[in-house]
Order: sequence, then structure tokens, then C-alpha cells
Amino acid sequence: MRKMLRKDTRIEVEQTIHALIGNGPYLKGKIIDIGQGGLAFEHSEEVDPADNSSKTLHIVTKSQDFYITGILCRVAYNIPHKIVASGKQSMRCGVRFENLNPSQHKKLSNLIVNGTFGFNVEPMPLSEQTLSL
Repeated sequence: MRKMLRKDTRIEVEQTIHALIGNGPYLKGKIIDIGQGGLAFEHSEEVDPADNSSKTLHIVTKSQDFYITGILCRVAYNIPHKIVASGKQSMRCGVRFENLNPSQHKKLSNLIVNGTFGFNVEPMPLSEQTLSL
């Protein structure tokens, strides 16, 4: 097991919350852990997003009732994670947040501290078709 050096503590995510990274088509996966500085998610896509370019990240609950959109981030790693039921190798992708705006920071803090995004929920800006999780 690798020990990762992090500035901020991360918490395990127990509910189903997804990360979508890119500008479409999205690399999608279930969030494993999250903190003020970044997150890790599991995916089974055959894409390596680790090219050091700045990307856009969206954090969305499976029911799409809570979300944080438009987070700028960079992929820190994309490594083998575990073998899933289909026999396929899943990947663990870690991202580092860049320049959170006040709204994103508040929602992220609420998620980490309270397990929810808070009560200020706007209409979902991403299409349901795009987010078919």
C-alpha cells in the first residue's frame, strides 16, 4: 500500500457520489475519498487522463440532487486499483483541485464536514444524458 503525502486530510466517501472529469465526453467514476485539496475516484474507462493539463471536474450524487460543477483540477495519478466483478481492472484516479471559487469551497466544506452539499441547490446545469451514471 502506498502512503500518499497530502496537505489536507481526506475522508472516505460512503454514499454514492460520482466524479466526472473532462469537457465531454466525461471520464466518470465513483468517488473513493475527498478532502479540501483533491479527491480520488474509481473508474474502469480505458483512458489515461494523466497528461498534466488543467481539466474541469464535476461532483454529482447519483440522484443528481447535489453537485459541485466546474472545478478546475489536475490529475495527480491514474493507477491500477482492483479487479471488478466482470474481471476487468478498475483504476484509481487522484486529482488536485485548483482555485476553488467561494461557492465551490463552501459546498466542498459542507460535503466533507456534514456529508451533504448543503441546502443551496441550483438547477442541474449538465444534461441528464451526459450524466447517465
